[in-house]
Amino acid sequence: MTSSIDCAASSAMSSVRPSLAARFWPPAANLPAMSNTGRRLALLLLVAIAFVALAPTALAVAEIVAQGDLPAIVVPEPAPVDEVPSWTYRFLIPTLLVVAVLVIVVTVIQYFVKVVGKRYRVVQ
Repeated sequence: MTSSIDCAASSAMSSVRPSLAARFWPPAANLPAMSNTGRRLALLLLVAIAFVALAPTALAVAEIVAQGDLPAIVVPEPAPVDEVPSWTYRFLIPTLLVVAVLVIVVTVIQYFVKVVGKRYRVVQ
C-alpha cells in the first residue's frame, strides 16, 4: 500500500527542476556561432576593462613619484666600475665569427666550382 505522502514524495523526486543557471542561460547549442568581429569586440572589451581597472593604480604611483617624495632610506648608488671583458668575449667570439665567415665563403666558392662550373660545360 502506498500512501498519498509517498506518492507526492516520489513524484517530486522524479521531476528534477532545472538549476538557476539553466533557467537564465540557454545551452551553447542554441547560441549562434561567434564571428571574427564578435571575437575581436569581446577581446577589445576585455582589454578596455583591464585598462580601466589598472589605470588608476598606475596613475597614483606616477603621481606619488611626481610629487618628489623621498624614500625612508636613501641608498647611494655605487660608483661605476670599469669591467674588463672576459677572455671568451675578447678572443673566442671574434675567432668564431671569423671561422663562420670563412666557412660560408668556402661553401659558396665550392658550390660555384662544383655545381655551376659543370652546369655550363660544353660537351664535344
